[in-house]
Amino acid sequence: MNNIKMITEFFGLSSSYTDKMGKSHNTTNEIREEFLKSLNYSSDKLDIKNFVWENGISPTISFFKSDDKLIDIYVPTSYLKNEIRYTFSNENKNFQTKKIEKYKIVERKIINKINYSHIRFKVEFPSAFDYYTLKINIGKFNLESFIIYAPDCCYFPENVEKNKQKLLGLGVQLYALRSKSDMGVGDFSALQKLIKQVSKIGCDFVGLNPLGAMYKDSIYDVSPYRTLSRQYLNYLYVDLSIEEDFKKSPYVQKYISTPTFKRQIEILKNSDIVDYKSTLNLKLSILKKMYKYFCEKREKSSQWKKFLKFKDDEELINLCLFETLLETNDDFWQNWNTDLKNSNNDNRKILIKKNKRKIDFYAYCHFIAELQLNTTIKLCKKLKMKVGLYLDLPIGAASNGVEVWQNQNAFAINMDIGTPPDSIRPKGQTWGLCPLKPFYLQKDYKIFIHLLQKSMKSAGALRIDHALGLMRLFWVNQNGKGAYVNYNLKDMIAIICLESNKNKCIIIGEDLGNVPDGFREYIASHKLLLNKILFRQKDKDGAFLSTKNYPYFSLSQVSTHDQATSCGFWVNSDIEANNDCNLYPKVSQYKTSLKERQKERFAFIKALEKQNCFYKNKSEFKKYVNGEDVPMNLEYSFNMYGAKTSSCFYMIRIEDIVRQTSMQNVPSTVEKYPNWRIKLPFMVEEFETDANFKNFFKQIKSCRL
Repeated sequence: MNNIKMITEFFGLSSSYTDKMGKSHNTTNEIREEFLKSLNYSSDKLDIKNFVWENGISPTISFFKSDDKLIDIYVPTSYLKNEIRYTFSNENKNFQTKKIEKYKIVERKIINKINYSHIRFKVEFPSAFDYYTLKINIGKFNLESFIIYAPDCCYFPENVEKNKQKLLGLGVQLYALRSKSDMGVGDFSALQKLIKQVSKIGCDFVGLNPLGAMYKDSIYDVSPYRTLSRQYLNYLYVDLSIEEDFKKSPYVQKYISTPTFKRQIEILKNSDIVDYKSTLNLKLSILKKMYKYFCEKREKSSQWKKFLKFKDDEELINLCLFETLLETNDDFWQNWNTDLKNSNNDNRKILIKKNKRKIDFYAYCHFIAELQLNTTIKLCKKLKMKVGLYLDLPIGAASNGVEVWQNQNAFAINMDIGTPPDSIRPKGQTWGLCPLKPFYLQKDYKIFIHLLQKSMKSAGALRIDHALGLMRLFWVNQNGKGAYVNYNLKDMIAIICLESNKNKCIIIGEDLGNVPDGFREYIASHKLLLNKILFRQKDKDGAFLSTKNYPYFSLSQVSTHDQATSCGFWVNSDIEANNDCNLYPKVSQYKTSLKERQKERFAFIKALEKQNCFYKNKSEFKKYVNGEDVPMNLEYSFNMYGAKTSSCFYMIRIEDIVRQTSMQNVPSTVEKYPNWRIKLPFMVEEFETDANFKNFFKQIKSCRL
């Protein structure tokens, strides 16, 4: 019998970890037992000493182009008197069966009185990068493995790399955009107007928050990183007014002409924060009227056949069924009755047949969203933007979302993803996301592959949120206790490299947090762009790094959505928000943060002086060095510094341009702060004639040369 430490390590659980503050933590047996329970295993029934030997071959093996193509198998020694033959196959064909002429015996072992041999041999791969099934035959002994054969690196435009071009982008929270025609939330039309403007003044890409489908009754918990689904769009972002079914439907026109509707729209548009529940439900009421018209005119509609093709998608139907069930059930599917909670195929077919009309309606909503996103992508190509849309993939699936509901065996349902405590978040974090089981993944990566395929098809670049999760994730139980769980980094990166090249999609790995040794070097070697945040790039003495010290294959930016804007950083907005939300366990930690920020302001002034990045009012920086006010043109100076870095990508936050001080999101809060709801103070149309907007880009673009 193996001890529990050995068993849990075999399945990926680390026995200890060191947090960002240098403190070591040992994994307790209580956490180990709970970890095994989450995998549906029990420590008293497991014997893993001979697991690999008795299974014969790893269920998944990944290879990069430059790797030696060596296969390890474990077989009863008596079978080695037979020929060893192997065949590769993929979705399209079976390749020629080949014979192994020689192999190396690596190790021998006796198991239950049977002699086994661990042997290694070289195989010849098909020429194309792809996913393959490898079948090995030794007499009556047969083995099978899933093979990932990938390019060494992610896709990156050859001409950009060859000429060491430095690209410029704008980061936008789509919900925050205002426009003359919006219904209380930013939409694809507002985005298209912004893209037209910034492409004229030197932008190569526009970065967006995750666009996944959301809960229609959410009031506070509206994080775009925790959604119903990461694979399908949030139709909240649809501009209904441009659709034919909106313009021509008599039901819609009658509805929007009522005083009640006009009053509601005025309230939603004039609010400085997004009211997701009211806005989404208002749009759904219009979409229902649009869909009624669409069905009545289907034979005359140019979109009808496209719609039928679009909804011929099992995962989309599952999402639409899930949305239908949410109409009359709790937001947490874990609280549903047994028939609904059970998402097996037979039960699902009954539910789909019973709820067909509503399912088709929700499919229509997603269809319209998909059409408008595709129009946006075409616009980026028409304007010849070098990258286009930079999209964002959350690291985990929402615990109460459709991804977990329809794949319950793949996820550790009773666990959360988060981070251990650190100096910025002394209480640690939990994100309401459910982790995939690493051992399940190694047996079947299809769920991860399909997610990447869906995410990359619309993206010129894709940011992988918390990319550390490709190597390890911090699992947290319901009592707030946690430990790191390891994943097969090589498999994950090989899949990413393969899909990146298939979709011609640049990949950014968000590498912030408690970074394991060697992680950054490994992903950088495969051309995942590192994510460099100016506010965090400091040497051991606290000085901000020179712009020359940024690696070329990286994306740099002043800060992210989880951190202070340029102006907010200067006046401690993030520290004050954390304190107001009771995120500092001790008053002393709050005061220490303020003292550290004072040092950072002095350090940034020195950095700006060295790089000659002051834009006009240099004296104001020293005048307001205590953070009592924001210096004039601070947003220029900070972004000029960032733009001068060696990074191939630099992204401006639109909040910096408008001198916003409030944070978009305070991690570890839900109701205490208006996360993901703060709108921009200007309409998109105003940027077209705003001299400061154009001048800002002119100055920052000049620093990229």
